[in-house]
Amino acid sequence: MNARHHVWLTATMSMMLCLGEVAGAAERAPAPDRQPGVQGFEKVNPPAQITIMLVDDDWNFTSTVGGGRPYYTSALDALGESYVVWDTESQGAPTTADMAPHDLVIWFTGYDWQTPIEPADETQLQAYLDGGGKLILSSQDYHYYAGTVTPFMQNYLGVGSVIDDVTQLDPVGNAGDPVGNGLGPYAMVRPDAWEAYWPSAPYEGPYDDQVDPGAGAFSPFNYQAMAVSASTRYASGPFRTIFLGWPFEWIGPLADRQEILAAMIDWSLATGLPFSDGFESGDTSAWSATVP
Repeated sequence: MNARHHVWLTATMSMMLCLGEVAGAAERAPAPDRQPGVQGFEKVNPPAQITIMLVDDDWNFTSTVGGGRPYYTSALDALGESYVVWDTESQGAPTTADMAPHDLVIWFTGYDWQTPIEPADETQLQAYLDGGGKLILSSQDYHYYAGTVTPFMQNYLGVGSVIDDVTQLDPVGNAGDPVGNGLGPYAMVRPDAWEAYWPSAPYEGPYDDQVDPGAGAFSPFNYQAMAVSASTRYASGPFRTIFLGWPFEWIGPLADRQEILAAMIDWSLATGLPFSDGFESGDTSAWSATVP
């Protein structure tokens, strides 16, 4: 069993020339030149042990260690998780067939505002989730790129509405939520621990979003000062998803990243509840039911 005990067990690039800024939107740094994929920090395990695919879909800029990748791999290592890294710069976007062997996909887009999650990615992810997959997605500019709440956002991430670029630095777990309860608040900081790769002012951001859940979805994390939702948590049929409208790599301390990731993984990989507690439906009336 992993060092962190589970409650339930289971198994993009040229300079911007053609794309104009959205009126009134915060300025972003231009896309970096495409670099060869970084091969470091990859962990390969025997196929039977692989349960997580980490999709590195951010912009590395000048980084030699994969941009935001080590913020994820260090936390996964600390948790004793078994995983493989998929680098979209060297391998292209993963297909449904690539993701299918894995119980959970953790996908992050970092600073990429030009092509974070594209329609083709949504198609592949939808098929993966329809097959029972689980997804944790961190993407501050997914909605900015799409310009709307897409059907995938609504039907697979449980997104009701998004306000771009609120630029908050204090995510906190939502009290009573099975993922966020008791977590944080956290102070987000530039991801400079390995390398200072993230663009500086006036392009720094972070361009994180207010993400409000739609019908049937919940919010595991809020922004503390604004008291608005920063995320969604959604379960429907065979799949489970968590969407963070903020860059996870801006969580500095390893212990903080570890506890956030642990809570998200535990809920994502849960195969069922040992009893009906109202967390998933939002109905806690059974807690006070009178038994004759």
